[in-house]
Amino acid sequence: MLAAIMDGTLEPGERLNDDELTKWLGVSRTPVREAIARLADWGLVDMEPNRYTRIAEADEKVYAEADQYLGGLHSLALEWSAGRLSTAQKKTVAKSLSDAEKAIKNEDPAGVLALLDAYGETVLASGNDLFIAAELPLRTRVKFLTPKDAGKIDWTGVAVSADRLKRAVS
Repeated sequence: MLAAIMDGTLEPGERLNDDELTKWLGVSRTPVREAIARLADWGLVDMEPNRYTRIAEADEKVYAEADQYLGGLHSLALEWSAGRLSTAQKKTVAKSLSDAEKAIKNEDPAGVLALLDAYGETVLASGNDLFIAAELPLRTRVKFLTPKDAGKIDWTGVAVSADRLKRAVS
């Protein structure tokens, strides 16, 4: 379900029906309900008991708050992972960052998503399981809420963030 939300198969505002989802996914109702509950915790699904369950809508205020919070976590990740990145992790971050920078130069929103994942690698390098478990749902939420319209993205801020990560892993 997460992949279907992230790739747009399940669209913002779309209502979710347990019976339809169990047929589509080929699983019983229990894992569907558990997935929906987790996705609701991650901010990707809105639920109102006995009324609706639907894919969350884009919300600029929620995006701004989540992005700011994630930026703080990523700053902490750079601090905590300093000197702890293995050669393989540095290569992974460098590759993700290179891909992100190409898209960022073209003001392609996919570059923002790739940059967030590159920062996610530094979170993994922190070695702090609680930190890792807290960052992933937030990063997923920010990726989900990232504007699809390139004109709504602060490209200067994104470029600064990419440069900061590049310096940290060099």
